[in-house]
Amino acid sequence: MQYNLPATVVDLAEVRSDLMSPHDRDISRYPAFTSLRRVGAADHYQFNFASTFANGRGEYCAVSTGMYVQCFDADLADPYRLLVLGPDTLRIRVASAGSCRYWGEFGTESVVSGPMLTLIAEPPGMQPAHFVAEDRQRVAHVYLHRSELASLYSGAEEDLPAPIRAFLRGELCATYLHATTPSAELLDCVSALMNCSLDGRGRWLFFRSKALEIICRVFDSISAADSEAAYGLSISAQRAIAKARRILEQEFTNPPPLDALARAVGLSRTVMCSGFRLLTGKSVYEHVTEIRMQQALILLGKPGVRVADVAHALGYQHASSFTAAVRKFFGTHPRALRRHPPGV
Repeated sequence: MQYNLPATVVDLAEVRSDLMSPHDRDISRYPAFTSLRRVGAADHYQFNFASTFANGRGEYCAVSTGMYVQCFDADLADPYRLLVLGPDTLRIRVASAGSCRYWGEFGTESVVSGPMLTLIAEPPGMQPAHFVAEDRQRVAHVYLHRSELASLYSGAEEDLPAPIRAFLRGELCATYLHATTPSAELLDCVSALMNCSLDGRGRWLFFRSKALEIICRVFDSISAADSEAAYGLSISAQRAIAKARRILEQEFTNPPPLDALARAVGLSRTVMCSGFRLLTGKSVYEHVTEIRMQQALILLGKPGVRVADVAHALGYQHASSFTAAVRKFFGTHPRALRRHPPGV
């Protein structure tokens, strides 16, 4: 991943304001677009683009004054970098394909390849966070303003996971990042948005329903008990766990032993393991397996690559061990996964 790419600062509030009236826009303002089509409402449109930057299609839909959806199916020619500012906006990304990296001054980093769910909530006063995307992006984003969240959960705040309640009340003391493998239902939402055949008002209503479904399913994916405990971790412990995650994401083919990993991040083995599970919902071993399976999807999607070669590339000494891991994680064998990858 390249850190020295040119970057553009994006304020999510300004983006929404600028895109709310696409019928007033001249397509010449968007040189990458080959078409821009309004879909039934001034705040809902589709676009196609073909340029040195990317090839593909996308859609933007403002479903209320405080919530909008963007979805893309595009091949990026080169890594694309943004600096994103949105302390009052909850950001949800559900991807069935694509690679990206997210990091900032808060010490938390997310490295994403393949199917992944990411939720980000930031307290006020943060510097813009870095976001870099590359490869094919098949993804749905839902942006939810704090005021809209308050409206949706008026009188029912206790139904929200602890860090989301803290975001709603303006009590977050550090950026909250939730990253995990998306459920089949969430991946179906991405496909449904990309393949919707409706038009006009019906399409807008469909996008609204899918945005709400994504929000509900994402909140449900955050364990209430785990999020309560994780929210109580010290900032230094959270940063140490984030560092452990970065180490594992860089060395997943040959991860360090638990004792060595704990020493590297300045925690005891017990605190690191318990904190890792509280923050991620997974053990260290489960997290490494998840990274390997994400990479397996990418490698198995490349024509001519043998299963044995994929197993070796991911750190498995025997192809049989890799096959067993794939069966346990995906419920099928590698060759079937190659023919029918999840979420596509």
